[in-house]
Amino acid sequence: MNSRVLSFSFSLVFALLSIEARAQGVNGRVSENQVDAIFAKYNTSTPGCSVAASVDGQPVLQKAYGMADLEHDVKNNSGATAGYRAFLTRFPDQHVSVAVLCNVSTAQAEQYGHQVADLFLAPSLKPASPPKQVSLSASDLDAKAGLYRELTTGEAMTMVHDKGVLRIITTTLVPVSPTKFVANDGRILEFDVTSRAKISYSNGTVESYERVQPANPTAQELNAYVGSYTSDEAEVTMKVALRNGALEISRRPNTTIKLTPIYADTFNGGRLGTIRFHRNA
Repeated sequence: MNSRVLSFSFSLVFALLSIEARAQGVNGRVSENQVDAIFAKYNTSTPGCSVAASVDGQPVLQKAYGMADLEHDVKNNSGATAGYRAFLTRFPDQHVSVAVLCNVSTAQAEQYGHQVADLFLAPSLKPASPPKQVSLSASDLDAKAGLYRELTTGEAMTMVHDKGVLRIITTTLVPVSPTKFVANDGRILEFDVTSRAKISYSNGTVESYERVQPANPTAQELNAYVGSYTSDEAEVTMKVALRNGALEISRRPNTTIKLTPIYADTFNGGRLGTIRFHRNA
């Protein structure tokens, strides 16, 4: 019998952004309305974010959005400490740093961090030149479309070929060579000959992906995941059960979430994010 370990990838209930600006060309007077717009979808019926900023070591922004605990109706606040995913970026020339901690799966932690940093960096940013597009055949684009997983976090990413355009969700990928694409948000996507891909951000962050096959496990295969999983660090126990041909994960007091297969041993857990089962022989 295999012993199993369960891991979770969470995204944004608490966001702490630390902005340090000492160099010229940095905006030290960002409008709160601009920050509000980034986190506008978080309210009293959703998980949310706490955001803080400082310039030259002095706090200039402290705001909170949404709820820290929906089950117990606890509002979010800038002093919250919960969080399971972290994003950190630094722009050394401008002395700007951004840190984001997350735990709601629909949030885009890196995107939020870059958007807030851009508000402070706007005076020093140069307008991007439009990429010089090349033409790729439908078969070339079909070969790149598919399901991928990030090698560190296991997060899934789906590329689709839609009417001659390669997309990641709503992000359009413009081909500038047979293996290199530029996204409309500034990211650069490059493929290699082994069906792997990497996404590069303007601040130097690089994410590596590999192609995976979508999972369609049988009820017998799903039954192998049934059991109780305990984390001493998080002080939580979760139970996985098989009901009506689908996996469910439950936790106290009365939360039950359906698990949808993504790829081998990996499931979409709704607001829990990506859930991965690790097998030990």
